[in-house]
Amino acid sequence: MEQTNAAKPPNPGTLGLLGIAVRAGVAGLTTAVTSPFSRPQSLSYKRDVLYAALRAAFDVMHAEQQQYMSPSTEEAYVTQCQKWKFEPDTEEIDYGAKLHWIGPRNKSYVLLYFHGGGYMAPMGAVHWNYMKKIQKQMEEKGLELSIAVLNYTLTPHARFPGQLRQAVSALRHLLEKEKRSPSTIVVGGDSAGGNLAAALLLHIQAPVPEVDVLNLPSRLLAAMLLSPWISFDPKQPSFVSNARTDYLTPGALLTAHTKFSPPGYTSDHHVEPVLATPEVWKDVSQRVTRSMFVWGGMSEILADSITEFGTKIKTGFAQNGAEHRVNLVLTPNEGHEEMITDDLFKLGDRVNQGGIAVQAWLAETLTNASQSTHKL
Repeated sequence: MEQTNAAKPPNPGTLGLLGIAVRAGVAGLTTAVTSPFSRPQSLSYKRDVLYAALRAAFDVMHAEQQQYMSPSTEEAYVTQCQKWKFEPDTEEIDYGAKLHWIGPRNKSYVLLYFHGGGYMAPMGAVHWNYMKKIQKQMEEKGLELSIAVLNYTLTPHARFPGQLRQAVSALRHLLEKEKRSPSTIVVGGDSAGGNLAAALLLHIQAPVPEVDVLNLPSRLLAAMLLSPWISFDPKQPSFVSNARTDYLTPGALLTAHTKFSPPGYTSDHHVEPVLATPEVWKDVSQRVTRSMFVWGGMSEILADSITEFGTKIKTGFAQNGAEHRVNLVLTPNEGHEEMITDDLFKLGDRVNQGGIAVQAWLAETLTNASQSTHKL
């Protein structure tokens, strides 16, 4: 059984952590000197320097180091609840996973969210604050949204299909224990969490043998994927063209992929959702979810795979006469999940268009669903 509440990992070594800090510092200082003469037009000076330092760190950091340096998902949740003056509300579900709730459970709609971090990093304050921000944005528009965040097992303590098994358990819990109708549920995730959200949809459509089958009585309201990490192909052109305009690196993704993929992995669209054909997404549109939102920054290294992924989804939904139910938003000049990370970096160098797009789509989705319900 996978466990989310594993003990704090042992110190991975002071020299290793010091080496990462030195590497990041050197990269940042070097870029601070060269940036005025060489940086891409889409980057401010501060962003260019910060991204260089982050790339240097992430390129060599492994899961144990990230987990040692960060509070656990649950620890971060409890800390944020204290700041929000909200009593933590946590449920233990099957396969050692947990659900952490933001706000009351009984709002009209619920977002089941899977956090990013390459399946290696816990959910930190920046993700928790973004979830709270989304909830507040919806409240300001008169829309009710509960948020349930899955605390899944990180690598190397579990790999595929362990996290998918926990995601299925979370959705089943909402349906059976919380008595939620699928038509009130939005499934969402960023980066690796976007991978998990897509895998959940694909599992419902065609189950993975090692994971419990989940049959929906009706379709989910929507799925929301932000900078989804849905391809492990190291030869994507955007890995080269966007190497300077993003903080992710091919090396970091290779480390994450190696820890997450099942032994002997070659090809499976449940692991790499970009491999799912339009015909598969046609079936998803008929049986699994009414609508989908896929966002990517055109300056992130995942831009090519996100574009391919979203295009396949749109093609599949179109075969069912539902192309209008897919929003593929590709924002120029923005990097990996900037709507989340910019709350941490606080650079203030530009308006985050991706975040505006997410807010507008979610508000429209909930508004339309509410109006449809009132007409019944």
